[in-house]
Amino acid sequence: MSKSSRPIIFTIFRSFAVFFIIAVFICIGIFLYLGLVPLKIENTNKYLKTDGFQSDFVAFPISINNLNVQEYHYYDYHLRDGVELILTVQYTDQEFNKELNRLDSIQYTRTIDGLTKSVAKDEQKQLFNYFTYVFTYDTEFILYEYVCVDFDKKQITYVFLDCLSLDFVTIDYNYLPKKYVDNNEFYDRYLFNIYSDKEDLWL
Repeated sequence: MSKSSRPIIFTIFRSFAVFFIIAVFICIGIFLYLGLVPLKIENTNKYLKTDGFQSDFVAFPISINNLNVQEYHYYDYHLRDGVELILTVQYTDQEFNKELNRLDSIQYTRTIDGLTKSVAKDEQKQLFNYFTYVFTYDTEFILYEYVCVDFDKKQITYVFLDCLSLDFVTIDYNYLPKKYVDNNEFYDRYLFNIYSDKEDLWL
């Protein structure tokens, strides 16, 4: 190798090294972005257009086209596997009573084995700050699906949370379980899952 060719090779190698380092930092940045910044859907036209979750969302209204929606959002934290789905609806007196009747009568039958379960209720507010219909309360897999009822305001908030750290929860904490379990802590274990044949350890 001639002396004249060495600077050229060195320059090429240095350029490649700089390019490689920049590419690594870009990949790290994309990874962090996907993990920390959620897919954010607030368009009610995309209501419940979700899949791949451990829920059939029976707690939620089938349609919200004619409802007075106060809030709707769906956050998916991608690589962190965290999901937050929130719907708050303001009802008239008649609508409110009709929705309570729907929630009271919900039963879920598993197609795989025909097992049927009814919704659980936290009527005494032991686990929640509101009277709450509970469809999933699983502190082992950090999975929650429930409906909080504000009788004074005739307002109902529907919640689905899946493996979401408390640091990323955006909902008003008043609508969270009193002892919200996330990846960083553990409280007394409660388990109810209307979709599952697991043994229920409820209240």
